[in-house]
Amino acid sequence: MPRIRNWQDLKLYRVDTDTKYQHIDALFSETVDWDLIERHWQDLMQLTLSIQTGALSSPLLLRRFGAASPKNRLSLAAEELGKVIRTIFLLEWIGSGELRQEITATTNKVESYNGFAKWFSFGGDVLPVNDPDEQQKRLRYNDLMASAAILQNTVDMMQALRAMVKEGIPVNPPDIAFLSPYLTSNLSALANTSLTSNVSRAGFATACSRGRPILSGGPNAMPDIETPYGVVDADALQSLQQRYDTLGLR
Repeated sequence: MPRIRNWQDLKLYRVDTDTKYQHIDALFSETVDWDLIERHWQDLMQLTLSIQTGALSSPLLLRRFGAASPKNRLSLAAEELGKVIRTIFLLEWIGSGELRQEITATTNKVESYNGFAKWFSFGGDVLPVNDPDEQQKRLRYNDLMASAAILQNTVDMMQALRAMVKEGIPVNPPDIAFLSPYLTSNLSALANTSLTSNVSRAGFATACSRGRPILSGGPNAMPDIETPYGVVDADALQSLQQRYDTLGLR
């Protein structure tokens, strides 16, 4: 669900001209053309099924609607239905503080990842190629770099937490919920690197292989924790080790 900015500038549509609301009537400025939606409902459902089955993509449909004549009845019917859906969503968004918090938290998480991935992008935000396949490859390479850094950051943080527990430093689960894997201060985008087929297990592998994860049983055990970035559980490091083994790197 999207985060709504400047929602006060958006129009809310009432069911009909005779409908009045006791406290929020001033928010509504126009009415919905239900007859137009009903006449083209079958066509709208066919478009929905085409998108769900993959026969038609959403971006292509939006481009067609954008290039359609202002008098295109199907385009007008889709726009009218969109007014209904947006009005319902805005009313739910205005009336629910939990929904607003959920949307804001989810959007912040996505924006944090996008900013983190952007850090790995060289040469600016604009892709200097028009080939869709090449554009997709570059985006995937960028995601791969970001995912690898997130994996390393996660293991580094888990290793640091384990060291704190070993030294007797209290580790509070509510504090872990605020940790983020989107760190760049420990990374160097211009570092000299080399690739080798003889990859050592030193690094994050040693954090997963010997010893128990910091969230395992014992006097310092901690429960599973729901964080903005997922659930941290006692098998986290072991799962990383297993994933590393499947890569066949030695």
